Amino acid sequence: MQELEAHGLHLDFDRLSLNPFGGVVARDVRVFNDEEHKQLLAAVDKITLSFDSGKVLQGKFQLESLELQNANLALPVDPEQPELTVVSVKDMNARAFLTDGHLEVRRADGELAGIRVSITGDMEMAPSNKEPQQKQSATEAATRRLEFVRENRRQIQMGLDWLARFKSERPPQLDVVFAGDSRHLQDLHANLSFAAQGLEYEGYTCSEFRIEAEYRAGYVDVKQFNVRDRLGILNASAAWKNGAEEARFHLTSTADLPSLASAFFKSDALKEVVFYDEPPQVSVDGIW
Repeated sequence: MQELEAHGLHLDFDRLSLNPFGGVVARDVRVFNDEEHKQLLAAVDKITLSFDSGKVLQGKFQLESLELQNANLALPVDPEQPELTVVSVKDMNARAFLTDGHLEVRRADGELAGIRVSITGDMEMAPSNKEPQQKQSATEAATRRLEFVRENRRQIQMGLDWLARFKSERPPQLDVVFAGDSRHLQDLHANLSFAAQGLEYEGYTCSEFRIEAEYRAGYVDVKQFNVRDRLGILNASAAWKNGAEEARFHLTSTADLPSLASAFFKSDALKEVVFYDEPPQVSVDGIW
C-alpha cells in the first residue's frame, strides 16, 4: 500500500496471498482517489502484484506490474456516493507495468454492458516522494481527478443506457488508446473506435455502425459517425468542448432517416413520416 501511495494510488484490500506461480494476489481490492479513502474510484475482486525480487531481498518493495485475470471491476459513477449507479466491467484481463514513473497498460480486455472493450495506453504517475509541498499538490490533483471522473463517468453511463436499447448479432467492439498524467486527467488524450454490426431497435436495423473519435484535454472531436442501413448511408462528424452548450456538426445521408431518427431520439411522431420513392439525400452543416 505504501509503495502504491508513493505513486498516487490509494488502495485497500481484504486479504493478501502468495501466488505459487509468482506475485502476490490482493483480493477484494478498493482503489480510492484520496488518502482518507472516502472517494471510491474502483473496486476489483483480485489483482496480482509483481515486485522486483532483488529489491525484496533487500527489504524494499518496488512494484513492477499489476495483472487482472478474469476479474470483475466496478466503477461508481460518483466516487463520493459509490452506492448509487455503478459502471461494471466483467471478465477483465489486463496487465500493466510500472516503470520510471509511468503506468503502461499493454492491453486490457473486458465486457462493459455487453460491449467488448480493449484498452491500451500510458499514464504518468505521481513522483515517489512525500514532501509537504508534494502532499498539497497531491490533494489538489485528487480534487481535479474527482471532478474529471464524476463528469465523464456520467456521460459514459448515459451512452451505455442509450446503447442498451439496441440488440445486435454479436457484441460491439470498443477500442481505446490513451496517454496522460494521473495528476492532470483533465489533459488526458484518448482515441476511441466503436464498431457494431446488425444493431436493431423496434424494427429499425443498421447493418454497420462505426464511430471514430478523439478526446484531447476536454475537446471532443467525432471524426466519423457512420451508419449503414437498407436504404443508404449516414455520415456525420462533430466537435465540441466538454461541458459546452453548443456542438458544431456536419451530416450527409441517404439512409432511412425517419426510422433512424426514431431509434436515436425515441420519438413516436417520427414513425408517421414515410418516403414512398427514393430516400431523401440530405446534407446539413450547423451548430446543435
